Amino acid sequence: MKKIKTIKTRQQINEDARDYYDKNKLKINQRSKQLRERRDTEQRLYKYGFFTLLAIILTHLILIQF
Repeated sequence: MKKIKTIKTRQQINEDARDYYDKNKLKINQRSKQLRERRDTEQRLYKYGFFTLLAIILTHLILIQF
């Protein structure tokens, strides 16, 4: 016998999503916090890396002049 696939209504899908969110709220919040922190760290590293590279290039150009 083949298993018959049931079709969910929009209301059932919304209820399932709400139940999933209620059960996993802590995990979802922690994951969001980790992603936000990772994104902030990457932006900070890019910014400091850019200014470090700029300082190295300017120092190199100044040293070449003398």
